[in-house]
Amino acid sequence: MVRRTVVVNSQPYVFSPDDQPPLDGRLWALVRMQVIDELTGQAPASTITVEAEGTGFTPRVASDGLVGLTGIPRQVFPHDVVRLTIRAAGYLPRTRPVPVMQMIDIALHREPTVITGRTVRANGNTTTPLAGATVSVTGLWRTPPPANLDVPADPPLLVSLRPPLYADRAVVTGHLQPRDLPPISGDDKLLLEDVLAGANPIRLSNRQNLAP
Repeated sequence: MVRRTVVVNSQPYVFSPDDQPPLDGRLWALVRMQVIDELTGQAPASTITVEAEGTGFTPRVASDGLVGLTGIPRQVFPHDVVRLTIRAAGYLPRTRPVPVMQMIDIALHREPTVITGRTVRANGNTTTPLAGATVSVTGLWRTPPPANLDVPADPPLLVSLRPPLYADRAVVTGHLQPRDLPPISGDDKLLLEDVLAGANPIRLSNRQNLAP
């Protein structure tokens, strides 16, 4: 750079500023995401954290569910996909590959609500345990209703899986039909990492007995 002279308090100083770094040597926003609650479509009200596999990435979390990664491109490329884990209190963690230099939505699945208690029989001012009682759910509110309004409950259309099972599924018409895969002893295959829809190739635990 050209030498410059700066005068401070009548004292001249001569200096040569450094060259501007190239574009791939500057700090960039490499990944941008909008984290939402899959039921409400709104940002989670709890704290969000982001973890990235690999080095050179710095997680950033802003308001309204905006999160991302910053980094210097020359230090992180040629990776065009980053494997991320998104966590928020009250939600199941999501781990998935995310393409670099794109804006995407990440929908989080809520953790199950657990209600515990004890059935009793009211006898005036006292209670006694009641064995053999049947408890059923007749309605639910997916979001807390206002305290000053009588909001009817939604039908209890619920299903519970343990351990939790979650995966992105495309919206399709018609019905899904189950298809059983014949087990082959000693030739089990596992998917080694998550893949984007339509990705090719995919990583399996072994390639034995695979037909084209």
